Amino acid sequence: MKWLLIIPGVLFGFFIMLSAPVLISIPFVLVYGWIPAAGRLAANAPFSTGDLALFGGSCLILVLGVHGFLRWLVQWRLRWSIALTSIAAFVLLSIMCAVGIAHQLGWILLSSEPVFTQGRAGWVRERVDLHNTAHTLAKIAPEDLGTATNAAVLLRDGRLPDTKDGKRPWEKYNALLLGTNGERFVAIWPRDERMRALLGTAIVSGQGSVSFEQTNYTHGAKSY
Repeated sequence: MKWLLIIPGVLFGFFIMLSAPVLISIPFVLVYGWIPAAGRLAANAPFSTGDLALFGGSCLILVLGVHGFLRWLVQWRLRWSIALTSIAAFVLLSIMCAVGIAHQLGWILLSSEPVFTQGRAGWVRERVDLHNTAHTLAKIAPEDLGTATNAAVLLRDGRLPDTKDGKRPWEKYNALLLGTNGERFVAIWPRDERMRALLGTAIVSGQGSVSFEQTNYTHGAKSY
């Protein structure tokens, strides 16, 4: 009878490993994930040796001060003082963690950024948004590009379509006017640096042509 129970369990385990291997890693990450996290924290800790020494000395003085005061009042033992100050420290740490969790949850709930990245589908959507914005701007550029004083005027044009995530072009893109009055161009690129590296920059000419390149105009541009 035991084999009848073990065999389906083993088969189910192989099925999970083949179909959704990430489910297998979840328990291990929950149990052992703090080890690499602690390593990263230690490697990037903004504390010097002097800071750590000052912290340790302050904790020692606190414990000894509490112990001396309580021993002056009643019969008291050192291990009780250590336990009392440790409990107080963990209570304060718990309060800090609760505040941090509430802050992060509030940021996640109120943020317009997606919680999970969408991989290639998200990249394609962003590419389509930039393509549509650039080509729509190319249709109206011959009318407005010669008289525009800054790129904000172009990105705020009501004829430009909303992006797939509901944002207006001026909320999602940076822009920069290039060239002279005789031949002017406008460069458009995502505000998101990661997407800018993936998608590049759309160049719209005064003649209505559109091209894409990887030139970084960030250092010479203003955010509008």
